[in-house]
Amino acid sequence: MGTKYSSGHADVIEEKTVREFCPAEFEAFMKIVEDDDNLSLDDVAQITRFTPHDDELPKKILEVYEKLQEAFERNTGLTLDLCHHDSENEYSDGDVDGAFWAVDGVYQITPAGKKMMEFIMRARFVNFG
Repeated sequence: MGTKYSSGHADVIEEKTVREFCPAEFEAFMKIVEDDDNLSLDDVAQITRFTPHDDELPKKILEVYEKLQEAFERNTGLTLDLCHHDSENEYSDGDVDGAFWAVDGVYQITPAGKKMMEFIMRARFVNFG
């Protein structure tokens, strides 16, 4: 067994599903990215995975991206993010590589969890070994 980093997760949604729930906004976003000579979808995903990203992303792309996110949330109740994972340079295997769409708001806290929420902190960490 090799030595490597581990952990990290995302609730991934296929591009075709994003397009299905927000066809006009999705097409507008993809067109503005494709029309940009300096940025690919992978580039945009690398910027949007870190917040705040409004200084690094051209305003016209940011505005259309935010409209897509708003439409997706309005149509599904979930938040949408364009994410990026570089499995080669981040030394990991997994289900995603490059740009991918992820959603948040999928899981609900149980009634018991709600009662104890003030005492609970969700921690994220990476293991190497």
